[in-house]
Amino acid sequence: MALGQPSGWFIYRPPFNGFDDLRKVVDWLKGLKGTPYICVFPGSPEHWYWSLRYSLEGEPGYVLWGDKATEGKGSLDDVFGFPFKNLVQAYEEGHLKIEKSVIKGLKEDLGQVKPAIGLFYAADISQYLGFGLVTDVTLDAYRNFRGWSEDKGAWLLRWRTRVLWLDSVVEDLLRRTSNYKDFENGLKDRLKKDNLKLAEDLSNLRFKRENLCFKKEEISEEAWGKLRQIISDSREVERIVKLYSEVVQSPPIVRVPGPAVKREGCTPRALDASSYNKAMDEVRKELYLDDGTAKRFVAAASLGNVLLVGPPGVGKTSLAIRFAKALTGCDPMVKVANALWFRRDVIGGETLENGNVGWRSGFIIEAYNRTAEALERLGNRDFLVFLVIDELNRADVDKAFGDFFAMFLSPYPEEWHVPEELVDEVRAYSHRDKEAEDFLNHYGKHGDEPLRHIRIVATMNLADVRNLFMVGEALTRRFTVIEVLCPGGDKDLDKLLSDGLEELGKALPGLKDRIKSLVSCVRGKVNDKGLCIPPSAVKAALKLLSKDYSMNPGGVSSDSVLKDFAGYLQLSMGLVIGEERKNTLRNTVNECLGQGRQQI
Repeated sequence: MALGQPSGWFIYRPPFNGFDDLRKVVDWLKGLKGTPYICVFPGSPEHWYWSLRYSLEGEPGYVLWGDKATEGKGSLDDVFGFPFKNLVQAYEEGHLKIEKSVIKGLKEDLGQVKPAIGLFYAADISQYLGFGLVTDVTLDAYRNFRGWSEDKGAWLLRWRTRVLWLDSVVEDLLRRTSNYKDFENGLKDRLKKDNLKLAEDLSNLRFKRENLCFKKEEISEEAWGKLRQIISDSREVERIVKLYSEVVQSPPIVRVPGPAVKREGCTPRALDASSYNKAMDEVRKELYLDDGTAKRFVAAASLGNVLLVGPPGVGKTSLAIRFAKALTGCDPMVKVANALWFRRDVIGGETLENGNVGWRSGFIIEAYNRTAEALERLGNRDFLVFLVIDELNRADVDKAFGDFFAMFLSPYPEEWHVPEELVDEVRAYSHRDKEAEDFLNHYGKHGDEPLRHIRIVATMNLADVRNLFMVGEALTRRFTVIEVLCPGGDKDLDKLLSDGLEELGKALPGLKDRIKSLVSCVRGKVNDKGLCIPPSAVKAALKLLSKDYSMNPGGVSSDSVLKDFAGYLQLSMGLVIGEERKNTLRNTVNECLGQGRQQI
C-alpha cells in the first residue's frame, strides 16, 4: 500500500507521478537546481500534537496547518482571491503557469516547479519539530480541524503538508503519548538536556516566526542547505518511511457493499466435555502450572472470558495462547494493548482517509467475522474462537473499551449481544472496510450467535494484585479474574532443568540439584519482599549458561558454573526499577550461594 495514499482515492497527477513513494519526493527535492520557498508554520505544542496525530491516524504522512487569514495577512492573492497572499502566492507561482493573473495550466516539468517547504515550529518552546512539502491549500468556511481551538477566530485557510522529516524525539513521543499534555511535557523534559536538531541547525537565522514564507533569498538558501542535508541522509528518510508504513495497515475503504467473502483460515475443532481437560494436559507438558490454577482456568475458559493477572514471566500469555491452540487446533488472534488504542482499534469507528469519512473495523468485529465463518462451516456443533489481549492495562480503558462494555455485559456468553446502535452506525457509512461489510452480512444471518463462541483471554502484569483496579471495575466485571502466582520452591524446576541444562548437566551430574537448591533458597527469601523469580527468568538464565559453556568448553567445576548461573539469573530478571531491588536480589543470591557451599 502506498505511503500517504492508503485508500487510493487520490493519485498524484503528472509531473508528480510516483510521489506516493516518499523516497521519490526526496530524490526530486535533493536534485532541485534552485531554492524552494521556505515557510514557517508556528503554533502551540497542543496544535502541533493534534496535527501530527492526524498524520498517523487521519491521513498517514500528511499534517494539516492553517491560518486565520486576518489583519495584515488578509490581502487577497491576484489569481484565486485567497487570503494569506504570502503563502498562496508562493504556492501558485511555484506550481502554475500564470500570465497576467490568468492560469494557463500546471507546470509540466518537475524542473520548473518551485515547491514550498514548511517548518513545523512549536512557538511556546521555540523548537522546530520537523518539516514537509506543502501539497494543497483549502479555503474552508464550514469546518474546522478538531485539534485547533477557534476561541480567537476561525482558521479559514488550511493546507496539507507531506511530512518529509520529524525529529526522532518527536517521533518517539508520538508513539508513546496519547494526549497533548504528555507530548508537551515530554518535549520540555527533553529540552532540559539540549535543543532539538533543527533548532540548533537554524539558530543563526534571524526572521519573524509567524505563518509566512521568507522573502529574503539568502535566508531561504541557508535554511534549505540545512534541510537538504537532513533528507540526504538515507537513514533519516527510511525512518520516516517506516513510521508511516506502520500506520497504513487497515483494509481499503470500499464504496459499494458486497457479499461476505470467506477468508482462508483454520476451522476450529468441535468440542465435547472432555476437550478442555485434554487441552490443559497438553499445555502442562510444556508449561508449569499448579493444579489449582489449571483447574480454575479450565472452568473459567469453558464458561466465558478470563483475565489472567500476576507478575511478569509467570506464563500468563503462554497459557492463554497454548491452551487456545491445544483446544481448538487453531492459532488464536493475539493483540498487544498499547496506550494509543482508541475505540476504533477495539470495536471500530470513524476514520478519515484522503478526505473521505468512513468506517474502519476493530479486532472485536474481526473476531466476530472469524467466528461467524466457523459457525457456517461447523453448524450447531460446539466450538470456540479465541482472542488473546496481552498486557491489557497498557491501554487507556476509558478511551478504548467503552463499546466493549455494552457488548460484553458480564463474563458469560448468554449475556453478550451486539448493540443495535452499533449495527446502525456501521450501516450508516457508505464508505466502510471489508470487515464491516462482512459483519453486516453475518449479523443479518446469525445475529448474536457468533458472540457465544468467542472467548477473550486477557493478561495483566502485576507486581501486586491490588493494581488490578487501575483498569477499573467496569472492565474487570466482564472477566473471570484468575491470579497466576509466582512459584515458590522448586516444583516448576524439574522440567526447566531437564530441558535447559543439556550437555552441561551430563558433565556435572550434581549441578541440577544445586541449581534447584539455589533458586528455592532465593525464592524463599525474596517472595515476601515483593520480588518474584519467575520460570521465564530461570529458563533464560539456563539458556545463557548453556550457550556460554558451549562456546567456551573446557574444564569446569560445579562451583564456577553455579556462580555463572546466579549471575545470568540476575541478568534475566531485568530489574530496571531501582537500585534497592537490585541490591536485594544480589545480596540474597550471594547469601544463598554461601549457604550452598557450606552444605557441600
